[in-house]
Amino acid sequence: MDIKKIRAAKDAMERLKLTEMMIKNITGEKGGGMNCYMGKGSAPSDLTGDVVIRLDELAKRKAKEEEEVRTLCNSAMKELDRLDDPITKQIIILREWEGMRWAWVARKIGYAHSESSVRQRYCRAIKDPS
Repeated sequence: MDIKKIRAAKDAMERLKLTEMMIKNITGEKGGGMNCYMGKGSAPSDLTGDVVIRLDELAKRKAKEEEEVRTLCNSAMKELDRLDDPITKQIIILREWEGMRWAWVARKIGYAHSESSVRQRYCRAIKDPS
């Protein structure tokens, strides 16, 4: 299993979230994105030209990042689908995607699994070249 693909997908999602936050910060929105003016042909009158240009740049960046996230997430899902064991798959998702510590992963998986057994399953899965 190539764990780098899962990490790359998560990193891309984080970059996309940052770009969305930057857009919301500039537009003063609490949510919803740039629908206030994107696609309608004109910007709100209270925005300066520099701000509109920056928003357009961020909108293009966001579109590129969204495509990258789709591609990388598809690749990550294919890697996870290669795992036959659903418990190992859950361990990898909880550790890599959710960022849980080993103790929390073990608790989430169930009492039959210790922290060390969960870590061993993870290590075996990412070392397996198949």
